[in-house]
Amino acid sequence: IQGSYAVVLELPVCADEETTLSLLQEFERYCYGNGLKTFYYRVPESSIGIFRQLKKNVLFIGQEAILNLETFSLSGSKMHPLRNAINKAKNAGFTFHVYEPEIKDGMIQKLQQVSDDWLNKPGKSEMVFSQGMFLPELVKKTTVMTIENPEEKVVAFLNLVPDFVKGEGTYDLIRITDDAPTGIIYFLLTEMFAWFKSKGIT
Repeated sequence: IQGSYAVVLELPVCADEETTLSLLQEFERYCYGNGLKTFYYRVPESSIGIFRQLKKNVLFIGQEAILNLETFSLSGSKMHPLRNAINKAKNAGFTFHVYEPEIKDGMIQKLQQVSDDWLNKPGKSEMVFSQGMFLPELVKKTTVMTIENPEEKVVAFLNLVPDFVKGEGTYDLIRITDDAPTGIIYFLLTEMFAWFKSKGIT
């Protein structure tokens, strides 16, 4: 609840659209009776009809990025700046690493330092309503990908989370240190894409 709004993440889990509509109508009555307006965040496009029936306005505020790994390529003039950033990082001795669960405590401490550094930047905070946060006990149980400098300091990382759509892969946290080279995040992501492809993820 924020001010006079009940902010809802996504949809209720229901067997069908009719049940979803019925539950949302009940929730709307409850909120109205308690002096709250409702705001539904990150709802799938396929559910817009339900919200039209609830007399809701629809506001497009972003979309999930989906990349087709079968057609993705670093070749061509458009990708030249990206290739330059990646090659610069590699030439400076930065390397990509994959750590499978369970992640050791020493590595978790390194990742925590990166996360703390990231969160100390102006305007950064854990947005736990719509995505995950750094919880060591959970990160330990995920596959972690890092970029490390020649002294094995982690300067960027992401962690993979289960994705139950066939042929699809996704990550949760992605964080970099303040002193990480420009473009290091592209290095990390393109290496993740290559790793996904090697696992048959499209």
